[in-house]
Amino acid sequence: MAADGAAGPRLLLVEGADDEHVIGHLCEQTQAAANFDIAQMGGVSQMREEIEAHAKVPGRTALGIVIDANSDPQARWQSIRDAVERVGAPLPTTPEPGGTVVTPSADGVPMVGVWLMPDNQGPGELEDFLAELIPPSDEVWELARQYIEQVPGDQLSKRTKARIHAWLAVRTAGGRLGTSISAGVFDVQRPAARSFVRWLHRVFP
Repeated sequence: MAADGAAGPRLLLVEGADDEHVIGHLCEQTQAAANFDIAQMGGVSQMREEIEAHAKVPGRTALGIVIDANSDPQARWQSIRDAVERVGAPLPTTPEPGGTVVTPSADGVPMVGVWLMPDNQGPGELEDFLAELIPPSDEVWELARQYIEQVPGDQLSKRTKARIHAWLAVRTAGGRLGTSISAGVFDVQRPAARSFVRWLHRVFP
């Protein structure tokens, strides 16, 4: 599923609605250049299938890709690397810590950037990235951890995601993840956010 504007020259592909919402609000709060459109793909499998088509849209100059590492970052990287290389943008064998950006190697090939959530190195997903935007000294965050740790392992597969939502549930401005960014619940000046925004500026200069 693609958002309106997917035919524009600069496009960021994301897996789902939460990714689109978070990135949009993060850009607003950090005054990052909003010079690109966002298309949510409904999952990484659909994204892999459509990367080539999106890269070859006439006039496309930059294509960004944000995907979750999940439990196996290298396997996820390899799966997306194969799809990107089909459009003539060879990626390194491992992601760059600050986000990967490949400049065009031939006419008609856009600049391509890939960010592997949460930090291009370890396992995780969007919520692990957001967890890095919470000060370690936050007392409610620690209480949320203690609460979630009491849930039996066979009843909870994504503990960081559950912990984030438990933490948000007691915040006065709780709600959707992106809205919580705009409400100032997350600290967008923390290193993780600043690194991601720098990557966006490199992909969409």
